[in-house]
Amino acid sequence: NALPVWSPADIASKNNGLRVLEDGGPCDCCGLLALLRRRAKRIFVQCCDGFDIAHIHDMGKASWWTAYWGQAKEHSVEKYSMNAADMNRLQQVFDAKYYEPFIHELKKKAKAGLPVTAELKLPVMENRFCGVEGGWEVHLLWTMPCRPAAFIDALPEATKQRMLQDPGKNTIDVSNETPFTASFGSYTMDVTRMEIELAAWTLLNGFPATTLRDFFGSATPRKKGEGEQESPCNTPSTAA
Repeated sequence: NALPVWSPADIASKNNGLRVLEDGGPCDCCGLLALLRRRAKRIFVQCCDGFDIAHIHDMGKASWWTAYWGQAKEHSVEKYSMNAADMNRLQQVFDAKYYEPFIHELKKKAKAGLPVTAELKLPVMENRFCGVEGGWEVHLLWTMPCRPAAFIDALPEATKQRMLQDPGKNTIDVSNETPFTASFGSYTMDVTRMEIELAAWTLLNGFPATTLRDFFGSATPRKKGEGEQESPCNTPSTAA
């Protein structure tokens, strides 16, 4: 997609302007491998699949990210220029034995109308193809697109009705498919805001408050007039 990109830190930068942006295709769209190469110990993963995991029978056939566990199957990569075996070989960094319990937890929450999240502490496997060293543990907070019942119920009635209506044909707007929307299309500001709110709500309500405080740390209140403090080097990283 061609989008206007600019930095609030330097609005006069020559790097500002219209830029062509795209995801990583089948190779680490979440940026998880890039963070594991840097040995980030705590990573928040916002997975942006365009489907409801509650209705997926075999995740290995539905999405590329199952390759992190070596579980990608041919159907998930049929639009790309590599086969499932190569994808698994290039991206597997977690033991397959941790895969099914993880997927079961996500599906169970989705079917119950809960925030679709999982907290994982996984030993990292060496994968020289993607430059990841093994022999250490990573702590993940993983979230998926979802429509939690409590979020929908708390919406103003007019907004709730929009979340129940069928999608339009010409633009991507708030509908009964939000947030399971396509990567390409003309998004309205309303649906963009709704997907942002859903993602934030899922994170904040999908984990205990103590888990979020331990993972992200507590903000230190600043006195009026003080500038931004430098972030500590152990701040959690985000993969989206």
